[in-house]
Amino acid sequence: MENIQQFVTLIKQKGGVAKMNRFKIKIHLTNDLAPLSVSGDGGRDMSLLCESISFPNKTITSIDYSTYRNSIKIPTGFTNDDVTVVFHLTNDYYIKKIFDLWLNSIVDVDTYFAAYDTKFKTKVEIFQLDEKDREVYGVELRDAYPISMGAVELDNTATNATQKLTVDFTYNTWVPIDKSKLTAVDTYVGDVNFTPDSLPTEVNFDTVLS
Repeated sequence: MENIQQFVTLIKQKGGVAKMNRFKIKIHLTNDLAPLSVSGDGGRDMSLLCESISFPNKTITSIDYSTYRNSIKIPTGFTNDDVTVVFHLTNDYYIKKIFDLWLNSIVDVDTYFAAYDTKFKTKVEIFQLDEKDREVYGVELRDAYPISMGAVELDNTATNATQKLTVDFTYNTWVPIDKSKLTAVDTYVGDVNFTPDSLPTEVNFDTVLS
């Protein structure tokens, strides 16, 4: 019982549990694509039509090194997987038209020439929201662009199904967004602030968990 009470107290101190369905995205459309944004608010329409997305992973790459018996892993770098986004499609196929144009601008369909990356790479931001729609955590995908677009199925027997579009984004790297740029103003017990360009080399978990 004591552990349950401590758990409940901890959850309250941390502002509650994070909900999977409380999120938003910001896709900063390039100059060529920005006019397609209905709201003109930096791709807000795309966020409203986003059904699902995930925060990116990060895996440390390593090599095995052994001087005598058991080997140890030596870190050499890191890898990130692509981020998959699922959008609802409206009857004007607004989202589909954006990504048709975006992907065709990367590699010309007639000449097969690739464009300069400054023409199609952009910034994508993903945010976790709390119950009051405030940003409590966010990451920035740097130099992101769509690497693949899924097929849109048509089916006479699917009378009540709605259309969706799956898009995979690749990117150079991702960083946590500085807490000072988030809209949440509450400071929770044990809160830790990671800034994009100066991540701490050490975190005192005794302080964080106390």
